[in-house]
Amino acid sequence: MRSAPDTSASKEVLLVTDFDGTLYRGSCPFLFRGIANADLMGVLCLRNVFKVRRLFRLLAGVVRLRRLERRVRHAYRAGEQTLSDADGQLVKFFETHILSECERADIDWSARLISGLCYRAAWRCFGALKDRCDFVIVSKSFEFLLEKVSRRAAGYGIEMRYCGNAAGYGASPPQPHSVITKEDKRVRIQALLAGRPYKKAIVIGDTEDDIAMRDAAAEVLGKPNVLFICMNAKDPKVAGAADQAFTSWQAARAFLERAAV
Repeated sequence: MRSAPDTSASKEVLLVTDFDGTLYRGSCPFLFRGIANADLMGVLCLRNVFKVRRLFRLLAGVVRLRRLERRVRHAYRAGEQTLSDADGQLVKFFETHILSECERADIDWSARLISGLCYRAAWRCFGALKDRCDFVIVSKSFEFLLEKVSRRAAGYGIEMRYCGNAAGYGASPPQPHSVITKEDKRVRIQALLAGRPYKKAIVIGDTEDDIAMRDAAAEVLGKPNVLFICMNAKDPKVAGAADQAFTSWQAARAFLERAAV
């Protein structure tokens, strides 16, 4: 199962969630802020610890990525580039300078390992809503990881679709329908909702990019039929745009179980 299969919606509500920092907790939220690629990078280095040349190239890539991250984050805070553009640069660098150094088997093994680092309370929240909601992840994360996350979801009795970055195994060319920019998120939401019998949507995110998903859902369903939830806000824009803001999935679950969505 991949992004937006050609099947009709089985529920009246579509719940759309971002992945990094929202559904994905990660190994150290305080340090990595729920960025899955940070954990993936660390596991890939450990996986190749006895392959000295490859490990050296990976560590060199890590240092260069860290320098790039500081530059693009500074440019974002200074208003010189958008968050979407900053993230796009980091993801592309990660793909061409980290993933390209690794064997596919190592990437798959590492992705399978970190796919278990999502918030367990999020799965319990979705489980409580599964009789009235369909679920989909829309994220810039790599689909080879999101596919393994969807398998984890199935273990909780949740059918989880996903739309992500369809590239990832080395320096591969851009793939059609990949989610790489804020605009890609908007287009994917419109495609998920158009022509399907959804009456309402819940959008959950943590950065200003996710506001584009809220806006796209509102264009299709009407603003009163879209609930935008901010989970662990990473910037003031998303916190200000949210209908509800939470710092835990337990609180979000309590609200959603009471809400008439």
